[in-house]
Amino acid sequence: MSSTEAEVKAETAAAAVDSSTDAAASSSAAASKLSDADAHALVRQIEYYFSEANFPKDKFLMAEASKSKEGWVQLSVIAGFNKVKSLVPSGELSVIAGALRASNFLEISEDGQSVRRPGGGQKVVTLGGLEFNTREQIITHARTLIAEGDAAGGAISEEGQAFVESLLDQHEKKAEKRGEGKHTIKVGRNPDHPDTSCFVVERADG
Repeated sequence: MSSTEAEVKAETAAAAVDSSTDAAASSSAAASKLSDADAHALVRQIEYYFSEANFPKDKFLMAEASKSKEGWVQLSVIAGFNKVKSLVPSGELSVIAGALRASNFLEISEDGQSVRRPGGGQKVVTLGGLEFNTREQIITHARTLIAEGDAAGGAISEEGQAFVESLLDQHEKKAEKRGEGKHTIKVGRNPDHPDTSCFVVERADG
């Protein structure tokens, strides 16, 4: 074989390798790109996860958001959800982040690795001088006070009463609930639900 023939065969082989590499890259890019319909479906699905209809009841997602003071959830977590995997089987975070940047509801971190609800961060609510970061914390504290009241014949501490007073402040019928004059808050039973303990406002006007 002449040196010229060897050079030609080497060039041909190199060209074949380059062609194969380009084809693989093109195929990978095509697999990573979402259709407009899939991108729209992906955004709608993830927006639902963080919506008021789902997020407050989704203990797992709330726990993930609570790991960050700014409320960020890692996209790697979202990528593992079944409905997201069905739309992005590759699990590529750049693909998910790219689609979510079109959302008017969700925020994407600058590095494209995390997503959060609008406003971000953990909102601190103060009730009766105590600070709460989540609805679940408020519910847990209320249940603890009710259990203490049951054990004490209905009486709850001044701190507990201050907590319930703060809850009443959020009620649209707070004036009606409190009535005129002085009142005391205790734990009792609702006649309509005798097996369930709850907070009761014992009003001076009866």
